[in-house]
Amino acid sequence: MKIQIYHLSRDQKRIGIKELDLTRYTKIGTTGNGLAFKPKRGKVISVYFENIFYEWYLREQEYLNKDAGRTYHYDLIDKNLPDKPSNRKRDKRGRPIKIYTQWEDLYKKYNVAKWWFVSDDTFDIVRNFIKDNDMVFYDYIDNKWIED
Repeated sequence: MKIQIYHLSRDQKRIGIKELDLTRYTKIGTTGNGLAFKPKRGKVISVYFENIFYEWYLREQEYLNKDAGRTYHYDLIDKNLPDKPSNRKRDKRGRPIKIYTQWEDLYKKYNVAKWWFVSDDTFDIVRNFIKDNDMVFYDYIDNKWIED
């Protein structure tokens, strides 16, 4: 049984498609937002469900795009002290210096290009594979395998 994993580009296209053969893995489990596969030798492969990309990344990026350039905070003389008028840096005319929020690229910040994704219906395929082969389905939480 094989499943496809892939990377997602900024414009939500599948790139770098790779096939995983489920028979090569000794442990298969769920994480909070995807699946984990433990091969006989080597590191655990963690993949995310595709809806994580749509629900989290796109929603957050849209929110940050709306907010960029609208909100600001004052530049402080001492970062450890609270924001009070006496602690604000001032320009030549004596006005407080405002620092506006910058546009932030979450795709680059969280290195989403390196994340592996699977389609949302892959979970059912994996679960059926585990039932058919009498394997144990695990939870993979904090780098520990917990029997389900």
